Amino acid sequence: MSFKTFKLRKIINTNGSLVPIDLKKFSKFRIKRFFILYGKKNDIRGNHAHKKCTQIFIALSGKAELKISNKKTKKKIILSFNKNKGVYVEPLNWCIIKFLKKNSSILVLCNYKFSEKEYIRKFKNFLKY
Repeated sequence: MSFKTFKLRKIINTNGSLVPIDLKKFSKFRIKRFFILYGKKNDIRGNHAHKKCTQIFIALSGKAELKISNKKTKKKIILSFNKNKGVYVEPLNWCIIKFLKKNSSILVLCNYKFSEKEYIRKFKNFLKY
C-alpha cells in the first residue's frame, strides 16, 4: 500500500458536530508533528515527496485536490470537509495540493520529525528512487 483514502465519522447534534479521528486503522502510525496548510483558491502546496515520512491529510475547511504519483499510480483525490474523507500517504509518493476554494485548510499529521534532508524536491530525483 502506498496511499489510501478512509472515511471519517461525523457526529452531529444540536450543539454542533464532532469528527473523531481514530488512528487504530494505522497501528504503526505515531504522530511526531502536525501542521495546518492554509490556501487561497488555486494556491499550490506540497510538490515534493518524502523519503521516510508517512502523512495523513484531512480537510478542515473548503476544498482541495490532492494529486499523488508514484512509479505505479497517479491519482487525484478531492479533499473536502463535507466529504468526511482522509488520505493516508506513505513515503515515496509525490504529492501536490491545489486549493479549489478560498479559505481552505488541511490538517497534516506526520510520523516523522522535520528534516530538510528527508524531502525530495525535484521530480526527476524522485523518479530515481
